[in-house]
Amino acid sequence: MKINKFFFIIFFLLTFSLLCGNDNKLNIGQKFYNWAISKFLIKETSTNEFEDNSKYFSYDYFSQYEGLIIKKIIIRKFKLFNNTIDSTDTSIKAHFFNTINYIHIDTQDFIIQNNLLFKIGDQIDPYYFAESERMLRRNNFINEAAIVVIPDSLNKSANVFVYTKDVWSIRIKGKYNNTTNIGNLELSDINFLGTGSKLFLNIKKKPSYHNNYKLDTEYNFEKLFDKFGQGAVYYYSDTDNIKYGIGVNQYFVQPWLRWLGGLNTTWVRYRTNMIQNDSLSYKIPIHYRQQDVWLANTFSNKGDSELPGIFNHFIFANRLIFTKYTKYPTEYKRYFKENMFYLTNFTFLRRSFYQDSYIFAFGKIEDIPIGIKLDFLAGTEIQKIKNRQYFGFNFLISKYNDYFGYNLYNFRIGSYHSTTGWENGIVDFQTISFSNLKHISKIKYRNYYSFRISQSLNPIKKEDLITINDYNGIRGFEADFYGAKRISISLENDAFLPFSLFDFKIAFITFADLALLSQKNQNILKQPIQQGYGFALRVKNEQLIFSTFQLTFAFYPKGTDYNISNYRFYTEYDTYYQFSKMNYTKPEILQW
Repeated sequence: MKINKFFFIIFFLLTFSLLCGNDNKLNIGQKFYNWAISKFLIKETSTNEFEDNSKYFSYDYFSQYEGLIIKKIIIRKFKLFNNTIDSTDTSIKAHFFNTINYIHIDTQDFIIQNNLLFKIGDQIDPYYFAESERMLRRNNFINEAAIVVIPDSLNKSANVFVYTKDVWSIRIKGKYNNTTNIGNLELSDINFLGTGSKLFLNIKKKPSYHNNYKLDTEYNFEKLFDKFGQGAVYYYSDTDNIKYGIGVNQYFVQPWLRWLGGLNTTWVRYRTNMIQNDSLSYKIPIHYRQQDVWLANTFSNKGDSELPGIFNHFIFANRLIFTKYTKYPTEYKRYFKENMFYLTNFTFLRRSFYQDSYIFAFGKIEDIPIGIKLDFLAGTEIQKIKNRQYFGFNFLISKYNDYFGYNLYNFRIGSYHSTTGWENGIVDFQTISFSNLKHISKIKYRNYYSFRISQSLNPIKKEDLITINDYNGIRGFEADFYGAKRISISLENDAFLPFSLFDFKIAFITFADLALLSQKNQNILKQPIQQGYGFALRVKNEQLIFSTFQLTFAFYPKGTDYNISNYRFYTEYDTYYQFSKMNYTKPEILQW
């Protein structure tokens, strides 16, 4: 019955889309709009009939204006649900979308200005202009952003136009099961009052809750008061856990910045499973308060590389975490005593970004990192019972090749060490690749590939174990199956279909996932291969904050061996492949 429903949905979407057609043609009546849209839409310079070379560098565009004096900075905002700054369309459809545009609060000018790394009177620097475009696009409340330079007749100064287009930032969703009397209602706004702040509320109903209801809430901001820095206040709770806290941090790495840092305080109450004699023990209650402060000093210089606008960043950081446990079982006191954790690291970061499309989004410009990130970590956990040292190493490199496409390689190793030996450690190698954008007729497509090999070193808690469930190996797989070693391979093809339904674009996905999982003393190569195969229909409207919606059908040949069905039809709201944007974060232990 579920499969019939799936094919009915596909048939309905395709038929309705073909009947409606695509009448969302661009109105190109304004000169500056044309100029900006040429930046929004990547020009396709096909080298042959089967391949689209959509990659480009923003840096190259701004290089031609290097050294010009900025005379004016003009901010222009596109309407949310049409493609012009001003619209004179009087149709019913236009009235509907204009009403939504009126309800929507555009991003405030000062928030846009806080994302710009230049001001009036500065000389145009290609790096800072390209970075400003990227920083605008990285905000999830902005759908598209472009910076256009208009030089004067003497070619000595220029006006700078900053074009932005928001997404619809409000989301309301909920669910309720009448049989179990469990449900929730979520309300979120990722651009609250146009300030780029996020407000989140979640009302949850469950019979096991006190008075049947609980409330989750979070407010966070970024660049609200200056060009850098972010903060958060939050409260989350469930049957077995409560977490709330407050924090402010500055993570953004730029050549002229010398200091990064942050201050955070968190209170946690939860219940966790402990491992004893290689088997799961009972749940135990844990309460603690954690204070977290970190400070980093940075040094940058111009990199000697063929990549445009690249800098070498050297970052030395120190972090101090003080944890005070207020409740825990005495038999596990060695793990839950008051402790102080000092962690220091050195990071070398050399990166640039190229711009492409149809990777994880449906046609919008995406900034893809290329370069190197190297982390050395060392720390000491000071406890009343015993002390533990921590050592870690993280190496990440990503490259783009005109023939093979994008490749990312990441090796991580980290572990605690005490008088009893190494514990709570990980060894992890992963590679993620995707091909250049190609096409067959009007259908664009990419291929994706990932390989991962991992081992857990002397795990103590259940969450330290390895699984192959879902994003950890086989998508949609949900078995009570854990181990200490894992090998996984996944393949995927995304075909972007050449039509849309009310700006909802569609991609057809096919995939294959293979994985091996074993215990510590087992030969992983002698274990049975777990498999997952399937196809999916992915739908996304880039103008909405709503998550990607995907209908997936998966087949697991050995599912019944793990008390799950061999077939599964389900929905998901994120892409399977995720890769590091090579952003800097505070010193932290390496985790799964």
